[in-house]
Amino acid sequence: MKVLIVVCRLLVGIVFVFSGLVKGVDPLGTAYKFHDYFIAYGTEWANPIAIVLSIGLSALEFLLGFALILNVKMKQVAWGLLILMVFFTILTFFDAIYAPVDDCGCFGDAIKLNNWNTFYKNLVLLALASFIFKTRKRVISYWPGRAQWAVLLFGLLGFVWFSLYNLNHLPVWDFRNYKVGNDLTPELEGDWLYFFTYENKKTGEQKEFESTNLPEDLDNWKYILRREVAPEGYIEYNLTIEDHNGDIHTDSILAVEESQLMVIAWNLEKSNIKSFDLINEIYRDAKHEGVSLFMITDNAYLNTPEVVTEFIEKTGFKGPVYYSNENELKAMIRSNPGLMMIREGEILAKWHYNDLPDFWEIKTKYIE
Repeated sequence: MKVLIVVCRLLVGIVFVFSGLVKGVDPLGTAYKFHDYFIAYGTEWANPIAIVLSIGLSALEFLLGFALILNVKMKQVAWGLLILMVFFTILTFFDAIYAPVDDCGCFGDAIKLNNWNTFYKNLVLLALASFIFKTRKRVISYWPGRAQWAVLLFGLLGFVWFSLYNLNHLPVWDFRNYKVGNDLTPELEGDWLYFFTYENKKTGEQKEFESTNLPEDLDNWKYILRREVAPEGYIEYNLTIEDHNGDIHTDSILAVEESQLMVIAWNLEKSNIKSFDLINEIYRDAKHEGVSLFMITDNAYLNTPEVVTEFIEKTGFKGPVYYSNENELKAMIRSNPGLMMIREGEILAKWHYNDLPDFWEIKTKYIE
């Protein structure tokens, strides 16, 4: 029994520490997921506290896992763990049935689970949490009482600092498609493969066929489902870059052989205005050196061009302005504004507005 208790405690602890870390490394991403839930449940009034909830939930998960692994304050931790798992199991059950959001974000962008898999995962964790709760009085900590509180405080403060650092800079681990080094126009090895599952109308047998090798007597088979296999190296991007006339420039921009700088400002009303003092200096020096710099903002502003005009007058930005989907811009960089450098579609570097370099540093490191 002792071995089983230890195994369950460590297993759940590792899962919770991992879950907390992959959300804490990207607090803005978790806040965006809260926005999705607020929209789904008609509670958009809570959007302003999404970032607080993001860091708070991530910290709670991490702290519970941290305590389980180190075996501190097990009676209190067992209660917190059980309550949390009951809540999330119920929530993800309704998610699985009604699908208000596609992905709950329980493991951030590190691991994507559909709603039913998330619910099944939580059922397993609920069972383990129930066992930990039932056996909580059998667990004896070797930490002195005050030391246990000190350990928890150390873990909490360390995690909050970690989350705030990632909020005010870029995530130290980037799990999204737009991480540095990824190619937005990759050369794929091979072609897409398509597989179809059919059921024999006479025998009831189900069989999968490749699209190039379908059965000759297809009329005797009932279609069930289709499966796709992407070519090696495929990464799904939904980036579309358009100008104020609605003309698409995505391919032409990504095909440029020289280095280009992109200012990503998905929300002009909430963008950090002061950072444009340095962005304008970068633009001036980049233009002098023949390096293009342009801004991409939310294509919703195509319907309110006066907002863009007012923003340009306020900031003094002189570069071209393009438009793209808000969600895609949020995924590209966790900063508003942020700066990204690309060459032939490859992402060379990204900077938060708190970490903007001057152009000569960029040129020395990425152009010369």
